[in-house]
Amino acid sequence: MYLSLQNLKRREREYESEMQKFAREKILLQEKMRGLKDELHGMDIDLDLSAWVTATQDHDNETNSTSTATGTRVRAPVKMREINFN
Repeated sequence: MYLSLQNLKRREREYESEMQKFAREKILLQEKMRGLKDELHGMDIDLDLSAWVTATQDHDNETNSTSTATGTRVRAPVKMREINFN
């Protein structure tokens, strides 16, 4: 019982450390994004990143297969585009 409590406390410290690492990483990435936005603004390029993020998320949700709870693969319908060969 004592060892399992020690293990849980150790894991909790590891998770807290990992969360702090992710928080620092997030801040660095936000600063980088702010700098890139400023750079685009300096080049007179107006870009709406919120629309791009939404489009990227929509694209990521359109997958060809998914995993079930048992881990088996299930084929999902694939959206096909019309192709004109003219």
